[in-house]
Amino acid sequence: MYDKKETEISYDYLKIIISKLKEPIIIIGGWATYLTVNSRYKSEFGTDYIGSRDVDLGFNTIKSFKYTSNILEENGFKLVSFRYLKEINYETGKELTKEESITTPIHNIFPMYIDLLIAETNKQIINELGFAPADEPLVKLVFENKKYRTELIEFNKKLWLPSPPLLLATKINSVVNRGQTHKKIKDYCDIVALCLYSGEDISTLISFIKNHTIKERLIKFKTNITKEELEQVSSILRINKDIIEKLILKIIV
Repeated sequence: MYDKKETEISYDYLKIIISKLKEPIIIIGGWATYLTVNSRYKSEFGTDYIGSRDVDLGFNTIKSFKYTSNILEENGFKLVSFRYLKEINYETGKELTKEESITTPIHNIFPMYIDLLIAETNKQIINELGFAPADEPLVKLVFENKKYRTELIEFNKKLWLPSPPLLLATKINSVVNRGQTHKKIKDYCDIVALCLYSGEDISTLISFIKNHTIKERLIKFKTNITKEELEQVSSILRINKDIIEKLILKIIV
């Protein structure tokens, strides 16, 4: 669904930023899904699972959040709202200077975003940062209990991924508020992939979701996807639409 060049650029920056951070590094979002499901998905279909255009990292303290934000700014990322952005020349993959960004046609600029999500936010954190960061309360569990994380060495660094049930729950939290169609479709793809290719029993996944997701969100999750979007997810993943519909019903019933 995403252009291969875009996901390759994103993957390159994932490696670059990780190489500069202190361990352990918590990856969430699309790249966490990729690292969780790719080997099983590739075994069935012969191709890699979908990469991500953005990089999402999780934090439990303001200190670690600020450390990483400083690293990003030292490496040319600029804060835009609550996200960190670097503009890349789509054709060459090279970083654009401020002047080059102005003169380069917009269709040839790839916006490389890195999102830093903190477990919880409050007025003190907002005042200290000067902006309201994105938050995901479930990230806290990754730090507090080993059963809620998968530990691996990747890019010569110790990484922590949310466990499949927790990662699935964060995806459900995310997708119900999506306005952008391509991000919404990607979230639904990730949800289906985690259910089928994470290596976790579906009953375990669903049990966790029922205990850690607000009921209203699960109801919205069911009604949030249209028939056309469902067909898109089916086409992208090469998974029968009926199988996907049954999975969604299992999650919300």
